[in-house]
Amino acid sequence: PAFAWCTDLGEGWYLPAIDELIAIYDICKILNVKPYLYWSSTECKEDKLGAWRIRMYDGDTYRGSKRNDHYVRAVSAF
Repeated sequence: PAFAWCTDLGEGWYLPAIDELIAIYDICKILNVKPYLYWSSTECKEDKLGAWRIRMYDGDTYRGSKRNDHYVRAVSAF
């Protein structure tokens, strides 16, 4: 559902990789990002049902099951 939501926003929108979310964390106060867990598009190599996520209030990254509900932030290339 996360990928579909991002692409439904229009051309150029996508679910960011974990390194892109880390960059967003570095400037999250400027972007008004809520301090929650956000999914990335980066899958876990050890677990095909897992993906990386970031906690926006402290920048910690975690592997998690794709079955869990967390926030999604779409980004657009320009």
